[in-house]
Amino acid sequence: MKDIDFINSVPILKSITDIESLVSQGQIIIKKYSKGETLYNQGSLCSSLDIVVTGSLTAYSLTESGSSTIMFEFKKDSIIGANLLFAVNNSYPLNIYCSSECKLIHIVKTAVEILLHNYDFVMSYVKSLSQNSLGLNHKIAMFSRKTLRQNIIEYLIQQ
Repeated sequence: MKDIDFINSVPILKSITDIESLVSQGQIIIKKYSKGETLYNQGSLCSSLDIVVTGSLTAYSLTESGSSTIMFEFKKDSIIGANLLFAVNNSYPLNIYCSSECKLIHIVKTAVEILLHNYDFVMSYVKSLSQNSLGLNHKIAMFSRKTLRQNIIEYLIQQ
């Protein structure tokens, strides 16, 4: 399958007609990553919108003592960076690594600005932002629980 056909098969990009020119200009690229490979370190600047095509990624936080807390997991069709790309402080607050082999589509900011003229893309983008917000709300609620038992119950309900 050619890159253009492959990119057009991704739900958020299905209705885009000028994908070919963005790919030929290097504004949209497909990249493969190995299991265990770090995609972004905490503090790295967000310069692209990333779409998970295959595999899974994990966003985690490191404490001063060296322990880690998993905050999010990204799977097929997840969007990474939607909430950071246009922010004033657009650095990643968490580390993100590949928990399995992954294939991602990276769309640079200037291309996203062009794609935002497409209604279907905008709606998918807003949906992604909303899902990220809900995920954060659930994490905040979970971490603010008083007991370990309440945290475990909340976690099991979400699964």
